[in-house]
Amino acid sequence: KSRRIKKITEHSGVVNGVAAGTKSSNVFATVSDDGFCKLFDLRARGSVVNLPFEFPLLSVAFKDVGEGEGTLFIGAIDNAIHSFDIRKIDQELFNLVGHGDSVTSLRLDPFGSYLLSNSMDHTLSVWDTRPFTTTAQRRVKVFHGARHNFEKYLIKSNWAPDGSMITSGSADRMVYVWNTTSRAVRYKLPGHKGVVL
Repeated sequence: KSRRIKKITEHSGVVNGVAAGTKSSNVFATVSDDGFCKLFDLRARGSVVNLPFEFPLLSVAFKDVGEGEGTLFIGAIDNAIHSFDIRKIDQELFNLVGHGDSVTSLRLDPFGSYLLSNSMDHTLSVWDTRPFTTTAQRRVKVFHGARHNFEKYLIKSNWAPDGSMITSGSADRMVYVWNTTSRAVRYKLPGHKGVVL
């Protein structure tokens, strides 16, 4: 039986995203309508990182590479994905630009090299987040098919455990599954009566 370990009430707005660390089960990041991204360590009393923005934040992914080391990826209503090294939180590593609307979902691939994003511009993108990439443009793939609508729900996406496929909910009541390599829609699964988040 599962039980609550801790209740954290530091945000003053709706919490739109939570991302667990890829290495540690004690560390996780949150983003909120209050414009803060916070990093928590369950072994500490409160947040260990507070990163303020001037606008609501919608999605987060966290790649931790060791004790006190890692990268935060933050999606927001400014259509960009912001990345920060948690050791130098006052300086942005790089900005991932290319979406035409708010970024509703961020998810690292199983190997921690690529980031999947979902946007209200009706596209999903894969970004190369390796630190020493030689790619001039970090956006390496774009996927089409899944829809957002006027309700502006925060539709989420994810990778298959082996990275061979990606999936997303959609406002057209479908679940979309793409082949990661070919970008072709493999499945378009019906059955829901409302927006699939």
